Amino acid sequence: DGSGIPDMQEADDRRVAWVVNGNSNTRDLNFLRSLSEKGSAKAMYYLGMTLIFSDFIDRSINEGLGWLEKAAEGGRAEAAINLGHILTSGSERLRDYRRGAAFLEQAAKTGMSEAQSLLSDIYLLRSSPLYEPAKGVSWLKAAVSNGSPAGMVRLAGMYSRGELVRKDTAEAERLLSKAAGSGDASAVLSLGKLAMESDPPDFARAVRCFSEAADGGSADAMVELAMMHLDGNGVQKDE
Repeated sequence: DGSGIPDMQEADDRRVAWVVNGNSNTRDLNFLRSLSEKGSAKAMYYLGMTLIFSDFIDRSINEGLGWLEKAAEGGRAEAAINLGHILTSGSERLRDYRRGAAFLEQAAKTGMSEAQSLLSDIYLLRSSPLYEPAKGVSWLKAAVSNGSPAGMVRLAGMYSRGELVRKDTAEAERLLSKAAGSGDASAVLSLGKLAMESDPPDFARAVRCFSEAADGGSADAMVELAMMHLDGNGVQKDE
């Protein structure tokens, strides 16, 4: 598992899957705890997540956090990202931005785009005690480089508004097109809005984008299409 510790055997993996898929009981929890105490970072991760989130056992959040921290120290990037997310976005009682950011950075440095996006959120949030826009943009660009569609949509919005980066509509469109190509409906919606904001507005393209996003279930795209029908922009006016 990348931790240098011998991992669980295949049979153990199957039993772990049984536990984490909602079949937890005291005996199975003790099984995970036994493997964790033997040094398996993978078991530590699943034990921590089970103790924190399972609906089938008596939860023990503090113990779960402790096992997640040990798993992160053992090299489990998913433990670091979950621990970081809990510490920065969880209940007020558990919140510790600096420790959370440190764990997210551990995962982000392995190239995990989700961790990089979460880290950028912390640095870009004005109410965050760690607000540092330059770092936020840097981590957001890293997430985009590692293929995060959500990151592409957010960075595209910043380029289209000239927020914390130089205004660049062409770059915004490139990022949105790439995210849309991966199936991100919000990117298709944003492409439609970008078409509406162009000079002159490209109503035909906006209709195509809004229609595609609406077919994908986007309520916002349905509203945009309805407004275009009411105004007769790019479509036959329909009152």
